[in-house]
Amino acid sequence: MSEPKYAYRIPPCSKYDIAGMESWLEDMAAKGLYLDRDGMFFGFATFVHGQPQQLRFRLEATVNAKGKLSSVTEPEEETVELHRVMGWDYRGRWGQFHIYVTADPDAPELHTDPRVQALTIQALNKFQRSQLISSLETFVILYFFHGSIFYSLSAVWGLFLTVLAIGWALSFPVTNLIHLIQMTRLKKQLKKGIPMTHRSDWKTRSWRRYTALAADWIIGLVLVGSMLTTAAAQYESDYDIPLEDWTRPFPFAGVQELFPDHEIRQEVSLIDSEVHHWSNLLATDCYDYTEWREVVSPDGETFSAYIQVWYYETRYEWFARGLARELAQQFGGTLADRLFTDREKPQEIPGVDADYAVYYDYYAKGLILCDGNTVIRVHYNHAVDQHLTPEELAHIYLDSIR
Repeated sequence: MSEPKYAYRIPPCSKYDIAGMESWLEDMAAKGLYLDRDGMFFGFATFVHGQPQQLRFRLEATVNAKGKLSSVTEPEEETVELHRVMGWDYRGRWGQFHIYVTADPDAPELHTDPRVQALTIQALNKFQRSQLISSLETFVILYFFHGSIFYSLSAVWGLFLTVLAIGWALSFPVTNLIHLIQMTRLKKQLKKGIPMTHRSDWKTRSWRRYTALAADWIIGLVLVGSMLTTAAAQYESDYDIPLEDWTRPFPFAGVQELFPDHEIRQEVSLIDSEVHHWSNLLATDCYDYTEWREVVSPDGETFSAYIQVWYYETRYEWFARGLARELAQQFGGTLADRLFTDREKPQEIPGVDADYAVYYDYYAKGLILCDGNTVIRVHYNHAVDQHLTPEELAHIYLDSIR
């Protein structure tokens, strides 16, 4: 059987480890694996089998006439021809770098003045700073418009998946920061007139690269798998259970407890009365409860009462207090709310003996209570608001969860 023409490898170092990448490509050529034209793609390198060769590779950051990083995928023909005259052939691009190779041991270096080369690296530095800022923008925008998310995500996803998700998301700005530090150090070296090193012991550092890549892929697959599993579960018949089919008592008040002397009838509406129940390590008993009923008072008044209750019985009191404050921040207390709306942040409910008790008016009336290791958040419509004050509702729900 003939030997396959191509071989595929994952680079053992980042492209921003210029000396490491150049050394690896040269060592691969010495083994008879020659980088294919445009062989760098999606984190993989494509090699062509051939005779072992002593080659030199160079990674060159590309800039345009204005000193900014080039947005084109290929270098200009004049640049390629100039390098060819010097003995260097263009092999392809990887990220912000063009890759050149030569088999001529006497071919002059592409850059002979470190201070001039520092200008190119400085442009790459600016690009890395913009990448770092862009990778942080998601966190800033999320916090600005939504508030913090650790406790609320942990209550729904569990601590393990939450830490994985936040850690995976943070890996992008951390990686950009590491690249920025690498390029900043290189720029300082070149500005001092010290030439760039083109040989590096990439083997001793390769385990870091492969470990980080493996962790990145494993965490990504776990998160995607968990999200798909959760999405699939939502379509199962027993995910959201109609209240009429629920047989166990609830640890919190429903419409009947809010209006004990009234007749409660089933309301025909677009919103189903149902409940979803779950638990995890930090939130051991949780409910997402929706109820829409027609209520008839003793004097014959009829109105529609809607409530949605999120109930969290947590393992620790510190987690419950953090969750309650985080929920309050998300529902009316974010920075965006304060700057762009006249909506007041959640207000304390006076006369309520609880660890935390606030009332808010955000899309719907609502309140958030924390008592010991239990947190409860309640949305309700104006019909409920017209018959019960926030203080009365808070007392009803505190009595029900104690």
